[in-house]
Amino acid sequence: KFRVDAPSAGYEYMARANYQLRKTTNFYALFRTQVKDINTAAFDSHTNLVSAGTKTNYILNADHHINDRWQIKSRLQFSTYTINGIKTGGIALVQDVNVTLEKWNLSGRVALFDTDDYENRQFVFEKDVLYAFSIPAYQGIGLRNYLVVQYRASDKLRCWVRFARTSYRHTASISSGLEEIAGNVKSDIKLQMMYRFK
Repeated sequence: KFRVDAPSAGYEYMARANYQLRKTTNFYALFRTQVKDINTAAFDSHTNLVSAGTKTNYILNADHHINDRWQIKSRLQFSTYTINGIKTGGIALVQDVNVTLEKWNLSGRVALFDTDDYENRQFVFEKDVLYAFSIPAYQGIGLRNYLVVQYRASDKLRCWVRFARTSYRHTASISSGLEEIAGNVKSDIKLQMMYRFK
C-alpha cells in the first residue's frame, strides 16, 4: 500500500475524556497512538526497508457559549512521531469565534502551527460553505485564518462567502508544478448562493 513496499502490521488506540463544567461550557481531552510500518531509507536505491513508526496525538479542547449569539472554541493539539530512534513533533493552537446576528452568521478562526516534518502535520476541521468541507493539513511554520459569512436574505435565498489565508515562515514558494505559488502566502475565496423554488 501507499509508502509500504512489503507486508506490514500496526495498531491504533484512542482515549477521550469529556467534562461539562456547566451547560454552556464543555472540555475534552483526547489521546491517540498509531503504530504502523512505512518505508525507510535503504543503503541502496534498489531496496526499501520497512520500519515501524509511532505517532502520538494529544488534543485539549474547550467550547463555551457566551450567549445565544456568541460562541468561542479553543484548541491546543500536538503530536510526536518516532521512527528508528528519531523523534520529531508538531503543534497547533486554534481559536474559533462564531457569531449569529439575525440574518447573519459569521464563523472565524486564527490558527498558529509549527511542525517539524510531514509526519507531524496537524489536521483541524474547518467550517465551509454549504455541502462542502475542509480539513487542511497545517504543515511547516505559519498562520492560518479564515472567515465564513452566511446571509439569509429570505426563506428562499441564502448566500455564503468564505475567505481563507495561510502565510508560511521560511518559505519562498508554495506547492509545485501548475499549482506553484511564488511567495509564502496562499489565499482562496468561495462564493455560493442557494435559491429554493418551493
